[in-house]
Amino acid sequence: MDFEKEIYKVLVIEDEPDLVELMITHLESRYDVKIFHSVDGIDAQFKLNNDKFNLVILDFNIPKVPGTQILKRIYAKEFRFKPDKVIVISGMIDEEACQKFQDKNIPSLMKPLSYDDLDKILEGII
Repeated sequence: MDFEKEIYKVLVIEDEPDLVELMITHLESRYDVKIFHSVDGIDAQFKLNNDKFNLVILDFNIPKVPGTQILKRIYAKEFRFKPDKVIVISGMIDEEACQKFQDKNIPSLMKPLSYDDLDKILEGII
């Protein structure tokens, strides 16, 4: 009997086109994932309400609805579907804020993004 492997779906919420392109290329080349992308908080909220994602990579500094608000709504279970895991990325957070996220079991990375650091986090997720 042939069982189809479940598709591991990743939503990247990021508005910097160059970073998005590099991140998607990196993720697709190393992992068996299907990538979805949102450039702003309104589109991200729509996607989170209409599809189940295994992983959300969330930038805090995005247009229309900030990533901080999206993160709060995810953990308040305000969307129809809750992602299995969220990774926060931002150039606007410092080491202390990163530690607070870690304490809440929310992986976080500061920009500029290190793909080695991202891969270390993803090893335990994907």
